[in-house]
Amino acid sequence: MLKNQLEIAGSKDLQFAMKQIGEIKTEGNHITKLLSHSDLIQLGGYAAVQYCGGPSMEFKMGRIDVESEGDAVYHDQEVNGTSLISEGLN
Repeated sequence: MLKNQLEIAGSKDLQFAMKQIGEIKTEGNHITKLLSHSDLIQLGGYAAVQYCGGPSMEFKMGRIDVESEGDAVYHDQEVNGTSLISEGLN
């Protein structure tokens, strides 16, 4: 996740989670070193669903991390109830 996205979200929990994912990638096993951060996030979601009794899903690797600001997808500020950004942050 790009630094500016972490700052926009303004969430210490999100920053902590991204730090943990980075540690799993670098300190894990030979497979975690091959996965992108995006793959690790997706794999964590699959594991959580299965742990909670949900269905088993097929995991496919190959997601690509955004490496620079120029590669990021920009969109208007979200203001609905499910947004990470509240209206009062601007």
